[in-house]
Amino acid sequence: MTPSNADLGRAIRRLRRRRAMTIDDLAFEAKMHPTYLSGIERGVRNPTYDKLCGLSKALDVGLPEIMKDAMTEAEIDARMREVRQAMWLDSLKQDPPTDITSEEIVQSIHEGRAERDAQVERAISDEGES
Repeated sequence: MTPSNADLGRAIRRLRRRRAMTIDDLAFEAKMHPTYLSGIERGVRNPTYDKLCGLSKALDVGLPEIMKDAMTEAEIDARMREVRQAMWLDSLKQDPPTDITSEEIVQSIHEGRAERDAQVERAISDEGES
């Protein structure tokens, strides 16, 4: 499985946030425009090797670690797609809920993101213990 630009962007964003850096801080350190960095983090830019090296240096991590994190993001994304697909198929066997509110939908999305973040943190800590 090859990580996508979106996977790479999520990995960079997670590393940036772990270091309590803003997009402006990281962009300055990596010698790029904040808008370009934002595009990388959103997966809409295809960064060059030179840009990735700048980010690696600014984040004080090796390029292999960034790529490993991107691969982890890809694996999590693939698993989440499988789970969503299974949930969707299961939901076809039932009548759709009619009383669900938009607040409940938003809460469900936030819980899913929190679980995804927790999975990544567990995966990273498991790698560190190996």
